[in-house]
Amino acid sequence: MALFYLSEIKEGIRRGVWPPDSWKLPAPLPELKTTEEDPEKLDAKIEAMAREWAKQNNIKLH
Repeated sequence: MALFYLSEIKEGIRRGVWPPDSWKLPAPLPELKTTEEDPEKLDAKIEAMAREWAKQNNIKLH
């Protein structure tokens, strides 16, 4: 089981950039498609996406 920081995964999803190859992610990060403008709701959506991605790919988030 791989271990990644939740904040780093969330930032990767938020910015829409792929992490460095050195991370050796088992799957691409999900693409953020939203029109949400409320920062709190957007952050909650990104966190949910990150957690779901981690669950699907057997990754532990720190």
